[in-house]
Amino acid sequence: MYTCHFCQTSITEAFVGSKNEGKIYSCFKCFIQTLKPFKFDDELVYYPLFGMRNIQLEDSIAFYSKHGDELARVYLNSYEEGLLSYLREEIDKETNLTTEEVKLVIEPYDLQLKE
Repeated sequence: MYTCHFCQTSITEAFVGSKNEGKIYSCFKCFIQTLKPFKFDDELVYYPLFGMRNIQLEDSIAFYSKHGDELARVYLNSYEEGLLSYLREEIDKETNLTTEEVKLVIEPYDLQLKE
């Protein structure tokens, strides 16, 4: 069990980050709020290492529900243009989630984002 550093709620799965050289845990909602999205293949994506590390082919893009449940994952080394939009449409159809309720996060291959 973890406690979100930002909103103080108890969570069973936490997104891990660092602040002042220390490890912090956050819920998905607070994690996303700390990131600024940018356009990647006409989709808004979040990247936790923006400005610190370039995106690499070994990284992946995870689709998350608004509650932080992973819905799909695409590895950039097998990515083709337009795939994100296609997957988003399919996820929207299957889950009845709106585009705003599905968040895309580029996850570095060499960094564990969740515990």
